Amino acid sequence: MKTLTIVFLGVSILLSGCASMSDSSTTRAQGAGFGAAIGAGLGAIVGAATGDTEKGALIGAAVGGVAGLAYGDHVAKKKEKYASQEDYLTACIAEADKRYRATKVYNDKIRTEIATLETQLQEAETLASSQQDNAAQLSALRDNLAKNLKQSEQMMTQVTDEITIQREVLANESSSGAADRIEALNQEIAKLEEQKAQLEENTRQLAALNNRASA
Repeated sequence: MKTLTIVFLGVSILLSGCASMSDSSTTRAQGAGFGAAIGAGLGAIVGAATGDTEKGALIGAAVGGVAGLAYGDHVAKKKEKYASQEDYLTACIAEADKRYRATKVYNDKIRTEIATLETQLQEAETLASSQQDNAAQLSALRDNLAKNLKQSEQMMTQVTDEITIQREVLANESSSGAADRIEALNQEIAKLEEQKAQLEENTRQLAALNNRASA
């Protein structure tokens, strides 16, 4: 409880100091502060499940602060480059679409890779059941699975961050008057969330194969 108090006190000091900063610095600091506060709360809940609430709060604050800072950077550095609200939203739409396309390409590729890895693992399991020496094959397969799983998890982080940022943009710019741009951004986010759901399933399958190979 003491740690939680310190975290939230630090956030309060950070936010109270924003008034003396430039607009861009204020945006970054507020993003980090709110992110840390939210992260600390969620981290405490997760920590409670593992018996270490204070550690969970500190980790959550750190992660949340980074995520909040990412959004603050997005607004402070991107928005000021555009002459109008509509131009800014158009740029956001383009960024969301770029991430959507990259995720779709990855999902299409990894689905094929998963099928190949599944076949290879079945072959390795068959050899193992017949007591044939397949140590080299298994080692290569484990390395390949670990590499693909790590890449998939990294892609998941990138997609999640993009959706978080774009959702914040949508919430903050909804009253800008650029209704067509707001709706277009909302549609791009929906498409990206569909790809995220597919990516989650692909990552789950990779993790399951990795567990089988490591058994």
